[in-house]
Amino acid sequence: MRQSQKMEAVGQLTGGIAHEFNNLLMVIVGNLERTADQVTDNNALKSLSSAMGGAMRAAELTNQLLAFSRKQELKSQHVDLNALVLGLRDMLQQTLGETVSVDAELADGIWPILADPSLLESALLNLSLNARDAMPAGGMITVTTSNRNVDARLNTEHPDVAPGDYVMLEVADTGIGIGPEVLGHVFEPFFTTKDVGEGTGLGLSMVHGFVEQSGGFLDIESQVGQGTRIRIYLPRAAEPEDNTAPGESKATKFPSVSATVLVVEDDPGVRKIAVGHLSHFGCTIIEAEDGKTALSRLEECQDINVLFTDVVLPGGMSGADIAAEARRKNPGLKVVFTSGYPDGEVNDLASNDAKSWFIRKPYRRSELAELIDKVVQS
Repeated sequence: MRQSQKMEAVGQLTGGIAHEFNNLLMVIVGNLERTADQVTDNNALKSLSSAMGGAMRAAELTNQLLAFSRKQELKSQHVDLNALVLGLRDMLQQTLGETVSVDAELADGIWPILADPSLLESALLNLSLNARDAMPAGGMITVTTSNRNVDARLNTEHPDVAPGDYVMLEVADTGIGIGPEVLGHVFEPFFTTKDVGEGTGLGLSMVHGFVEQSGGFLDIESQVGQGTRIRIYLPRAAEPEDNTAPGESKATKFPSVSATVLVVEDDPGVRKIAVGHLSHFGCTIIEAEDGKTALSRLEECQDINVLFTDVVLPGGMSGADIAAEARRKNPGLKVVFTSGYPDGEVNDLASNDAKSWFIRKPYRRSELAELIDKVVQS
């Protein structure tokens, strides 16, 4: 209970930080895309592409921060764990340094899992970095995969775990090990045995949050002087019908959209980016910075057919409040909610309403184009 309360408290803090950070990233990403439209020099385009990659990796980091409160938006898909490990092996070896050897023992016939591949890769990287730090003189890290069924022993140690088939990912090291007085604290946020400035104590907490939200659990064994084994168990998934990655075959050409869109966003920089993107698609734009102004705009213009609104707004009205009030007079109004902090209630509202959608900040222009085209065509 105490551990859960700590995680929830840190989750509230990091969730707020992630929300504000995603607003800043929205401005950065949007302006990078607009600049790329005006640049023809290949070297400059490569630099812009590199900057965009850094911004999107920063967005992934904020998503990981939300793991503390188990409110991050998982982009789950079928994952072949063996393929994921093999794809990361060279990068892990380069990252961990010459004094650490990385070995992979991958089981044949590994079952598929449903997981967010980016967060799973981050989990493997975090576990590997912790293993390296436990071997100051170098050593061996072994990454193992296997199919497992929850048995009586695991049920005793993890009474909340649902019985059934799981896929295990283990990271083992030959390091200094962890004493029993410390072992029970390793997944607590900000807990670290490293010197000041050498570690945040966040890595294993992020892994813990991601695994629990994915429906799995963790197991840890350690002996002082011999090393540590940390195991991630994720539920077995049904075999995928096909291997086409989501969005793999999507056209990159932006659609031409005929719609009048009311954009409600209190952050001027973010609003400017959204307005620029939607105008680029051919939309007619009306702007508002809060709920009161938005309702006035809806009264003044009867042609608005899409409401594009931030979830959290100043002035006492949320995006959901604006949508509810607007639909009293226009039941057919289509609503797109957006936020830098995925909110379960908003996601539920969008998923249960055929005329509501949700897009998380920071979004790429191509993502917004695809969604707005879908909204207008629906």
